[in-house]
Amino acid sequence: MLPIYFSHFPDRVSTKTVTHYGQLLISKKFQQFDTRFVVPSLFTHIPPYIQVGKRPEEYDFKKITVPIVLFWAERDNLADPKDVAMLIKRLPNVKMAIKVCYPLFNHNDFLFGVYVNELVYDKLIQILHYKNHKVDLECVRNYVDHMKNV
Repeated sequence: MLPIYFSHFPDRVSTKTVTHYGQLLISKKFQQFDTRFVVPSLFTHIPPYIQVGKRPEEYDFKKITVPIVLFWAERDNLADPKDVAMLIKRLPNVKMAIKVCYPLFNHNDFLFGVYVNELVYDKLIQILHYKNHKVDLECVRNYVDHMKNV
């Protein structure tokens, strides 16, 4: 499986996606892509990094009304636990926040982990099959109430 993954890595990520992620880290805001900073190319006469256009809007979390079950991992290199806690506080309808109980589980494991079925997908399927998310799941920590008080 890994040879297949690495034969395609990193071509499934666009330059714009990586740039947007960097903008989010720098601005510390969850906002739309900032088009004000134009990176020059060989075909433009725009000096580097000139501000063009208006400031990007922040995403309005109040508009997200769908029930949310959030899976997260302590070692996810793209979603730090502090950021997960902030997201839980800002999302209005988090029903569960489930920490994946495997200490080495990281961002890529959500797709390629050897035990991802047992750790994530089986639980997700269980949750989707039961009304009101009242499911007795092993190794599930209902993190929401705790993190809203942090």
